[in-house]
Amino acid sequence: MKNIRRKKIVINPFMPMIHEAYHQKRPMDSITEFKRHWVRYLAQSSIATFCIFLILIVLSMEEVTLVASLGASVFVVFVMPHLVVASPRHVIGGYLIALLCGFLGLLIPHTTPLVATLIYALTVGLSIFCMVAADMEHPPAAAAALSFAVNGVSAHAAVVTIGCVVFLSVVHFYLRKYLKDIH
Repeated sequence: MKNIRRKKIVINPFMPMIHEAYHQKRPMDSITEFKRHWVRYLAQSSIATFCIFLILIVLSMEEVTLVASLGASVFVVFVMPHLVVASPRHVIGGYLIALLCGFLGLLIPHTTPLVATLIYALTVGLSIFCMVAADMEHPPAAAAALSFAVNGVSAHAAVVTIGCVVFLSVVHFYLRKYLKDIH
């Protein structure tokens, strides 16, 4: 049997980061990309603006934290429409899980400010865990879970939130073939 020399393979834990940094867009690439597709960027931003406008009409300013998470969802759906987290299943499912986790957070007595803060953190953590376990990850929905835990889950907020994400999902479903990832 011949003695074959084998190359020693060194695994560098930083290699994925170096690889990602190498393939990131450079500023000039982004400018060139924008010049070529500015009409698409404007169209998709306009659709997103119209959708958040309709959401703001329905929601009151008392639910501003909920508006923030829905605004982030609008961004995901219209800037990155072909990512899994922008799919209707993930958007609607993520918000349903957030609603449930926010409600569960309300069931635990908030005896002191520190306990309340811990409950809010647990609500977000539980919503993340449940979204991952159900394969319905939608990052802005975790913020909605926090909003529900802090502000309470009123019937109005629950119905309007689910209505808004269904509306976003329907718009996304019908426009998906025309939308491009513009990130």
